[in-house]
Amino acid sequence: MKCTVVDRLEDARGADGYVICVTADGRASWEGKQVAHLARKLGIDLAFLARTERFAGKETQDVYVRVLRGAQSHRLVLLGLGRGADVDPSRLRRRLQRAGTMMVARGMRRPAVLLPERLSLPVEVALEAVLVGIHLGAGRVTSYARSSSIKEAPPSTVHVVLPGKAEQGRPAASRAEVLAEVIQEARAWVSEPANMLGPEDLAHRAVALGQAHRVATETWRLPRLRKERMGLLEAVGRGSSREPCLVRMDWVPAARKGGDAVKRVFIVGKGIVFDSGGLSIKPAKGMVTMKCDMAGAAAAAAAVVAAARLDLQIRVTALLPIAENTPSSRASRPGDVIRGRAGKTVEIISTDAEGRLVMADGIALAAEEKPDAIIDVATLTGACMVALGSYTAGLWASDDAIAGRICDAAGQTGESVWRMPLLGELMPFLKSDIADLRNSSSDPYGGAVTAALFLQEFAAGVPWAHLDIAGPAWHDKRTDLGPRGATGFGITTLVRYLSIMAGT
Repeated sequence: MKCTVVDRLEDARGADGYVICVTADGRASWEGKQVAHLARKLGIDLAFLARTERFAGKETQDVYVRVLRGAQSHRLVLLGLGRGADVDPSRLRRRLQRAGTMMVARGMRRPAVLLPERLSLPVEVALEAVLVGIHLGAGRVTSYARSSSIKEAPPSTVHVVLPGKAEQGRPAASRAEVLAEVIQEARAWVSEPANMLGPEDLAHRAVALGQAHRVATETWRLPRLRKERMGLLEAVGRGSSREPCLVRMDWVPAARKGGDAVKRVFIVGKGIVFDSGGLSIKPAKGMVTMKCDMAGAAAAAAAVVAAARLDLQIRVTALLPIAENTPSSRASRPGDVIRGRAGKTVEIISTDAEGRLVMADGIALAAEEKPDAIIDVATLTGACMVALGSYTAGLWASDDAIAGRICDAAGQTGESVWRMPLLGELMPFLKSDIADLRNSSSDPYGGAVTAALFLQEFAAGVPWAHLDIAGPAWHDKRTDLGPRGATGFGITTLVRYLSIMAGT
């Protein structure tokens, strides 16, 4: 799907459908020149149509009509945005995601989108949210059905009308296209059934994606993991016949003029291709969607590839510790003590608290290279979902500077992130009688916080942040906040954070 930005509706040649984004601000929504031009072209009174359909531009409203004009038929969507003063990147992204879904369902192949002429957002921010939303709403999902029910194709071209601002918006359109493509790739990985995507399969996909976009890649398989003392990662994957591995993806930009050093960031993404809970086995219902437990790895890989494609002047390294957590006679047991990369020993209390183990080895490896920051991203705890629901990621950080940049990045891209506290008074609950740490708290409360405290132990004083995306990485049903299944959550926030760090 190609998105173009044009100054006038007349430049949207061949448009076969129209999406008019309307704010709930009375007549102002219908007074723009482009909307008036479209009304004349279709021979209708749009304000009268809105009244007859009881459409008031509310955030939850959308109306589809088919307009006959002579021998031609035009598809028209009125898309409510709510009060203009309340329109932020998050709302634009999810409402245009809804529009993307309607474009596919209504068979629009070359739709034109008319945005309100008065938006308080910067053009680049608004346009990125709009185009990423359209791409995600119109995207295809993974299906192995012999006769798939998904027969509609996404639009071939989408024209976004920005009167007098098209030139200014085109760089944002190019950026949004890159983001949409890597998000769709990540969503496809997360949607794959676990029998189709084992540890080696995920590693192959990450390597192929990186190599296609100037990202250096390396894969550590079991012999190398043992040589590199990645004991926690090995312990998690021990129960599966499909061996664990680690993928390293490194984007190194060309040297700046004058030899200025670029900043360096590590992103560590949890890559559990399936999580049964190991010997601490999950209930059957709790396993159904556990193919999504590698969403953090998918987000990390997508972010580093996006950095390369956008030529961000920052060195970004993604570490993907990949394993399958299943029970067998070889699996790690509750009560086992394992030594990881950092040299610390961990008493395994629950084999279902495996994510923090693989992430600990990844974070320790990243910390050894003393980067400017480490961000880990993982579908880590159900406790975070209890605290924040299904649509918001929890953020824990070692200092205010890194937390502020990530929150700013999320605010600009429309993803919901909420900073959570690192409560040191809960650290004693991770104390073990026979090891340096235990992997699960001795207290039943505050599980998301103690998981973050556990991970911080391996950052070795490097500025560090932890994103728990257990809720927003996967939705059981489609809502206005996202599609059903894999969402690709976190990627736009990570890329925007990298842009901030790169000074662009």
